[in-house]
Amino acid sequence: MGDSFVIGGSHACNHCLEYSPESCIEVWITEDSEKKIDSKISILFNTLGIPIHRVRRPTITKIYGSDSHNGILVRRKLPKFMDLNSFLDSVENLTNGLFLVLDRIQDPRNFGACLRVAECAGVTAVIFPNNNSAFFGSTLVKASSGAIDNIPLIRVSNVCRALNILKQQGVWIFGADGSATNSVYNSDLSRSMALVVGNEGFGLKRLTQKSCDELVSLPMSGSVSSLNVATATGIILFEANRQRI
Repeated sequence: MGDSFVIGGSHACNHCLEYSPESCIEVWITEDSEKKIDSKISILFNTLGIPIHRVRRPTITKIYGSDSHNGILVRRKLPKFMDLNSFLDSVENLTNGLFLVLDRIQDPRNFGACLRVAECAGVTAVIFPNNNSAFFGSTLVKASSGAIDNIPLIRVSNVCRALNILKQQGVWIFGADGSATNSVYNSDLSRSMALVVGNEGFGLKRLTQKSCDELVSLPMSGSVSSLNVATATGIILFEANRQRI
């Protein structure tokens, strides 16, 4: 994984320029697209000294490798990843903590969609492993709808060890498992908790399951056996929010 990557599209680029301008390294833009940029973002270019390359659309397409860029690209730094212990030390009260743990989510669209759902649900932080996680690139950023710059991201070397650290802080660990007999709607999600979701194809690892305090599932009524991981994550997180009202 490099230290930077290129994102494309007006929404993703404008969001990055507005909410995380310090992460922006350089910009490629067409004349038509530059006219559509918010004036306060244009001021940021000059204030931060972000290099702007005014080029034609074919040049941007060649750099991006696709024509789905709306005439603007931004080379940006990776988001800031936090240390779990340092983050927990900085949180004054974990009584209403709501963590999301993404264990081996390797599809960038699913990973990004999970971040988007987590940000919308007001999750305290998202935790994921160094290895076997999706690559932070344009696809993930676009799927997250900018959430990577609006939610604490904690990258860990060992998920089970991270779960044990959370337990020591009084966080109850729920593992999403389609084979679990306990419905999420029968569980108390109003406590300080972490939701662990696993790989799209294989689910939670056995060791991860053993590290959970409780395994829960979503009751299914149709003939399809499972939901997309981001969809299931959203349902459970918003059920947790509903119980906290």
